Amino acid sequence: MTDLPEPNRPAFPHRTHDASQPLIVFDGVCVFCSGFVQLVVRLARKKRFRFATAQSPLGEALFRRHGLPTDD
Repeated sequence: MTDLPEPNRPAFPHRTHDASQPLIVFDGVCVFCSGFVQLVVRLARKKRFRFATAQSPLGEALFRRHGLPTDD
């Protein structure tokens, strides 16, 4: 997802996140995925979801933590 060599990538972003709000990780390049996120933002009136692109440092760290590929 990024061209940084593995040693230069952060192990996990240093920000703290509220675990009470579900996180939706989506493909930020995919038009369908981005449209889905826009729909959820419009319809989720209680604002209970957080979003991160798979290409972001947080998304990549989560993919690595769960053994998912980060290069595709």
